[in-house]
Amino acid sequence: MIALTYSPQRPKLHPFDRIHGIFSWPGCKMTSRWLLLMCTAAMIVENSLLVFATAASGEVLLCGAPQNIESSPRIHWGYIASPNHAGSYKGKAHLNRQWECMFKFLPKADEQIQLTFTYFNLRESDTSRINPNASEHGNLIGEYCGRKQPEAIMAVGPTPLTVFFTVRIMERHDIFHASLPYEQWNGMTYFTYRRSPRSLYMFKAKYTFRKDYGLTKTAAQHNRTAGCHFVYDGRRVPATGTFESPNFGGYYPFSTNCIYTFRTFNNQSLQLRFSTFEVAGQKDRSCRGKGDDTLQIKEGEHRYDWTDFAAPAENDPAKREPTSNLYCGYKSPPQFNSTSKVVYVIFKSGLRRTNLGFQGTYAFFGHPGIYLPDTVTAV
Repeated sequence: MIALTYSPQRPKLHPFDRIHGIFSWPGCKMTSRWLLLMCTAAMIVENSLLVFATAASGEVLLCGAPQNIESSPRIHWGYIASPNHAGSYKGKAHLNRQWECMFKFLPKADEQIQLTFTYFNLRESDTSRINPNASEHGNLIGEYCGRKQPEAIMAVGPTPLTVFFTVRIMERHDIFHASLPYEQWNGMTYFTYRRSPRSLYMFKAKYTFRKDYGLTKTAAQHNRTAGCHFVYDGRRVPATGTFESPNFGGYYPFSTNCIYTFRTFNNQSLQLRFSTFEVAGQKDRSCRGKGDDTLQIKEGEHRYDWTDFAAPAENDPAKREPTSNLYCGYKSPPQFNSTSKVVYVIFKSGLRRTNLGFQGTYAFFGHPGIYLPDTVTAV
């Protein structure tokens, strides 16, 4: 492959220099090899100490030595970014073996870590890998390059979320092209020269330690003692609204159990509809595979068995009940109408896959008898 590589000397470009239709700075030389600088974790672990981040909320942590990031009274949110932020990341010419930088987020047991990319543009040869675990060999949420911005990502404590950034930098010089239409002056033909645009290669992501599973707009009461438990009380919440999977708008976290409780009062009835539904699983197996994530709707005034709720998706007792209706895949559950006093929507994700989750709408019909102020209480 022929490429232009950087030359230390950069004489001024004469406006009419031309080489076979491609215009170049004099002093750039043609070679048959890309100048590649590759970066991996092995070298960093050997030559650097593990760093515990101590930046205050809002500060930017740059890619470098491996960093562990925990929440504290001073750290609730901040940014991570590629080296040389806010310019393009660059290689280190003295390195002749691979290296990688690593950010590891360590949420507490009652926290979730959410990662949202605000800028993302990597060369096609470079990658950013995100794993919900302490090892680069754990479950992979995604491996990203190019210009497509990754979805928002979440991990539920105490599971760490690890970001590996692998750099392969191709150092090459700017190329100039002739642009048409050309101009004529004094009977001579002149080409218009323009510098080919240089992209800004970098990434920047905001991290946030949360306790609300990313459901900031919900009208439900959050029962924190049960983890991901949200209660829609017909006397407190608006008559219509939405309910969503954790981190909706991005990927829902691995190994998470959520329950949405809808309570009606007096002559109220309830209707549930799903507008978005993307839950990892095999619908043709009735969502009973060990690796399937599931959504289940149950109704009745009986007390819910919290032991069943605590069971992980892989060993969910509902998968062994032939009468239970489980939903997964990309086909939304049918509209659900109920006159029961309590309806449960139970969502469970496993250790293997993730997806964009679901969004549904609820509607309470009738009058609850009394409306109560919207206050957050344990349920």
